[in-house]
Amino acid sequence: GKIAELALGYGGSVGALKSMGALEMGLTEDELPGLVKMWRTANPKIVEFWWDVEEAAISAINGQLSLLQYGLKFYRKNNVLVIQLPSGRELFYQDPALELDNRTGRQIITFNGQEQGKWTRIKTRGPKLVENIVQAVSRDCLAETMLRLYGAGYKIVMHIHDEVVLEMPEDQGSIDEVCGIMRRPIDWAPG
Repeated sequence: GKIAELALGYGGSVGALKSMGALEMGLTEDELPGLVKMWRTANPKIVEFWWDVEEAAISAINGQLSLLQYGLKFYRKNNVLVIQLPSGRELFYQDPALELDNRTGRQIITFNGQEQGKWTRIKTRGPKLVENIVQAVSRDCLAETMLRLYGAGYKIVMHIHDEVVLEMPEDQGSIDEVCGIMRRPIDWAPG
């Protein structure tokens, strides 16, 4: 299940399952397309969100403001595609353009960015933009809770994805208090 979530959650398909070790885990090559189809059928809102984000980004590249649920805003400012997150922080994609993908015959979003230390044109689609959005919002939530923990006197020695590592004297603080602080609602993320 976790491999399918990680491989397929942001638009991956058979190739993503293979690269994440599906064949080594005992699945056969013939089972993979069915697994992709089952995952997408079981998660229609995620799949719909991929294409809503792609449509919003294309509209923004064409100069139209697009607003999506949860406070996402897509717009073009000068030569940059901007995705404003619920926190107000923004993601930037330099020199966005729409190009024809010769392989699929569909329009694809491209922008200037770095790959392996070199500036190049990068192709992207709705699922990849959703991955960027999800990772950025997750970071914003963690940053907010880290500030709260710090303000409550907790010493943060490091953080990993959605976790914090705290170093405290045994007689100060508690796991229950930390969980309570981390569960508190965030103003820009109601619910």
